[in-house]
Amino acid sequence: MSSLKELFLNLNLFAPTSNSNEEENAQQRRWNIIGTRIYILLIILILLIVGLMLLLSKQSVMIVIQNPTKEQFEHLPVTAKCSCSHISISYGKFISFKANFHQVCSSDFITDRWIKAINSGANSTRFPVPDFRRYGSAQFQALVAFCRLSKSNTDRNIFLFQQNKLMSQQVIQESYLRSSISATIEQFKLTAPNTFKSQLRLIDRIMISNVLISGVQTNDFYTINGGDYIMLLWYVYIQKNGLLCRCESRSCDETEAGTSNIFGNLSPNEQYRMTWIISGMSSGCLPVASLLLSTLECFYNQTCVNKLISYFSTNETFKAMIVNTESSYQPTATVKTMIGNLMNENWIMNTSYNNYYSECAPSSCTYLKVSKRGFIYTLQKLVGLLSSLTLILGIIISLVIRIIVQLQDRTPKPRTTSKLIELNIFQQSINTNRQIRFQRYATRLYLFFLIGSMIIITIYVFLQRSIHSQTIFYPTELQFIELQQEYSQSLSYGFNNISDSLSVSYAYYFEFRHISQSHFRLLGLFCEQAEQTIDDAVEIFLKREFVSSQVLPQQSFQIQINSSIEDWKFTMINTFKRTIQLIQRINEGNQLISRDLNIRPKMNRYSTNIISNVITHFKCNCILSPTCYTNAEIIHLEHTVHKHLRSPNNFSFSSLNPNLNLYSETMEMLVNRLMVDRWLSDVSYSSYYKICLPLSCTYQYEDRNHIFISITTIISIFGGLSLVLKLFLTFGLKFIDKILTNNMFHSISLNSIKQIFICHDENDIIHRLHIILVITSLKIYKDLFQQSYETLECSCSQLSIKYKIFLNLTTRFHEICSSDFVTNRWISYLYKKKVTDYENDLYDFYYSAVGQFQLLSSICNLSNETVYNSIFQLGTTDFINNQLLSSDLLVNQIQLLINEFEQTMSQSFINTISLIRELTHANMLMNGFFTNWQFDLTRLSKDYIVANIVPVNYSGCSCSLASKCVISSRNMLTGCYPLESILQTILQCFYNQECIDSTNTFHAINISSLFNSRFSLNQTIETLVDKLMIEQLIYKINYTKYFYECSPSLCIYSYIDKTNLIQGITIFIGLYGGLVIICRLIAVLITKQICHSIQRINPT
Repeated sequence: MSSLKELFLNLNLFAPTSNSNEEENAQQRRWNIIGTRIYILLIILILLIVGLMLLLSKQSVMIVIQNPTKEQFEHLPVTAKCSCSHISISYGKFISFKANFHQVCSSDFITDRWIKAINSGANSTRFPVPDFRRYGSAQFQALVAFCRLSKSNTDRNIFLFQQNKLMSQQVIQESYLRSSISATIEQFKLTAPNTFKSQLRLIDRIMISNVLISGVQTNDFYTINGGDYIMLLWYVYIQKNGLLCRCESRSCDETEAGTSNIFGNLSPNEQYRMTWIISGMSSGCLPVASLLLSTLECFYNQTCVNKLISYFSTNETFKAMIVNTESSYQPTATVKTMIGNLMNENWIMNTSYNNYYSECAPSSCTYLKVSKRGFIYTLQKLVGLLSSLTLILGIIISLVIRIIVQLQDRTPKPRTTSKLIELNIFQQSINTNRQIRFQRYATRLYLFFLIGSMIIITIYVFLQRSIHSQTIFYPTELQFIELQQEYSQSLSYGFNNISDSLSVSYAYYFEFRHISQSHFRLLGLFCEQAEQTIDDAVEIFLKREFVSSQVLPQQSFQIQINSSIEDWKFTMINTFKRTIQLIQRINEGNQLISRDLNIRPKMNRYSTNIISNVITHFKCNCILSPTCYTNAEIIHLEHTVHKHLRSPNNFSFSSLNPNLNLYSETMEMLVNRLMVDRWLSDVSYSSYYKICLPLSCTYQYEDRNHIFISITTIISIFGGLSLVLKLFLTFGLKFIDKILTNNMFHSISLNSIKQIFICHDENDIIHRLHIILVITSLKIYKDLFQQSYETLECSCSQLSIKYKIFLNLTTRFHEICSSDFVTNRWISYLYKKKVTDYENDLYDFYYSAVGQFQLLSSICNLSNETVYNSIFQLGTTDFINNQLLSSDLLVNQIQLLINEFEQTMSQSFINTISLIRELTHANMLMNGFFTNWQFDLTRLSKDYIVANIVPVNYSGCSCSLASKCVISSRNMLTGCYPLESILQTILQCFYNQECIDSTNTFHAINISSLFNSRFSLNQTIETLVDKLMIEQLIYKINYTKYFYECSPSLCIYSYIDKTNLIQGITIFIGLYGGLVIICRLIAVLITKQICHSIQRINPT
């Protein structure tokens, strides 16, 4: 310690050098020692102050993590961007989803055993209309259908959902992913049942309003009074409230169901009382409507079930359901309530974020971290400053000491003139005139390069820009809008809540009450159903959660909401219109009897059978053309309206406002737009922002470095640059001197190179060790600097682009939809064939062929229209993305969209057809050609015959138990309903000319077309319908148009650039000066210690 103290007390860094002519006296030595102490203290103090300021200052640093684990990702800030290796992931990869259904859907009461046990068959119409034995089998077939449709719809929706893909370039935070999935699932759980419920209600009401005749005669019945005149009358029900209800105007589905002791040929004018009322069950005009208002109370009670089954001639036993207190439905819940939720009890969903993260497999994560400057950075700056401080302070203190010494020394000295031209900083102890001259040249070159370089470096440092990050906590809406306008590219947010603030209102053309005339009842039905459909859809829409990981700017928010509203409206209107079209076409193709409007039964004059009498209007056949009509006339309006309305009081009514609509508008036009005049929406961005309530907003911006950092950088470079220039110029002077001395390049010899590694004394050892330490230190730093990362974001000028601008969709339908088999000529040919040759043979294909091919033609047309409307809807939908997508990424996204589009489009079509098929059969609706139900005549008196109706059987399959009963005829099929027959028909016959028409009047489909078809000969028409008759959906993407519409205004990319030569050189120079001093100090200490150890071992 004493030696260190003595060393420090006598340390003199400003003593004259050995090659200097200056002599140091006692006074000068004292001041040099004081100056040394001040010099050391100032260096330490300045380094401490600068180091402290650097440690306290903040900086934005881009952090890159390669192949981050899930645990690493969870600890990253929300602003981190982690690029997925797979940008599209099927939901099924990380979501398991299933539904549990009401226990009735797995009970004995939906089995074939139960349906057959309660089926009265040919005796059904011999029981009174409220008797369960008349329609009970039909009701429970409807219940079976509801369970089947609920399961198939749910399973299909779940399958499609799991097949759909989540597309994201970046890893999604777990909380946001779960919120997004939860919102999607909730929307799915609300939308699917609502669509089913709306379609069920609409189809059911249309069947009632069209007064379609049920085969179990629960709404209308036929009687024959005298001769062959057949009358159609309606039943009158006694409702639960005691009032009478006629099926002429209402569904009368609030009538208690029960059993009676009456059986046989019944008089339709009598009211039959039930001997036992079945708890919860209802009866009415049509089985489905009455079932919907029924409860299943009886079937939770074993005693009730046993008593009910005792009324049927069966030995089967059935187990009652168990009352489950945890069920979502009470035993008193109506079937309509259960159907409203697709019979679902609960949903089981599991989202595995681990699986999602594994599928995403992020390759890297980057984020800007705002933090205090680290120790390494501070140490780098301090090392760079060290050489500059030693140089600058050394010059300043030397000058100060010289001035002080001169002021204290009164001894007169000769005045010497010093000229800049004689300045020599490379002077040695012994110099020749030539060496002095070159040293002065080197000095001037040194000053020129030093000053010039410092000017350039100063300009570069002060102009250098870097990324800065700023966070504003709890920003107001105004602050957010201002930030969005200025920093839209880099603004990110933390959020609190995610919600949608939206209200939709609508205006109708009409509001009507039900009146007796069927067309006005249908008009009222359309208005009522349109209103109910919109109300339900609005309720579901407003329950949707608007999920977003970031606060959306007002313009983007408005675009997304407006796009959602337009898509919602288009989908709702198309679903409503398509449902009406399908039920209309299916009813026409199935030739269902609509009271006496299209087909009127009549007695066959040549037998006692009843045959079809097709209604014609001005030679327009209702079988061949369902649009036949006759202009209605009302005479003496003021006297007859009240009479026909059966109103005891006069009333007044006003006409429609002629200024609102065109006179030429048809009712179909109004129905096709859901009876809506105009849509009004009110979207509140302020409400959305208040509910979202962002916790913070962080934005990045590019700006010049802080002046303190810039000054320290310049100072640190100065010292290193000075030493580097001195080093190179010193080597240069020695090299030149050797060349001129030897007059040749002998200096660059092997011996001269060896001299570099030969150490003659302690100073040579220090010098060599010093160089090795400097080189090693710089190499370590250089290795740490080798890392980089790139991102690119190009903002679109247009936030939304219509798909039709850059996406072209075309379809190719199956050849059958452009063949002779869907033409009116072919259908007329089949009708003539039936009328002339097969009028009474219902088991022959030609008997129902007209309906089958009408349905085939209608399905082709509706498929085409559905596809066209769906493509049009997609084309008018906004593709919303504020960032330009690469060509590959856009193609991937469009491929996912097309797959989902095709599946969703066909699914909706199939679901509607399936529901119509099930309701048609469950209501036991009669076919006009009597291919499912036939008349069984019983004469009660001379002038009165009861026309009971019995089901038709096809090879032991009864149409009262199944709608798909068919038999083969002429290589085609015939059965209960034309629709069921044509759907089960395979394609083979359509490709065989002999099979379809041996006269060659109509041509079969060319067999060669199968090579370009995805359907085979053995597949059924139903298989084609499941695919909307589409062979191929072709799409083309025009990336040039997409790019033009996007019109990126700005592209931003962030990277760590290891090739920045200027920055690397400045850091190198700054470090070099400090490392030279530090390494020389370390080399001196090491060498001194080694020499001291050697002297102790070998003392002189």
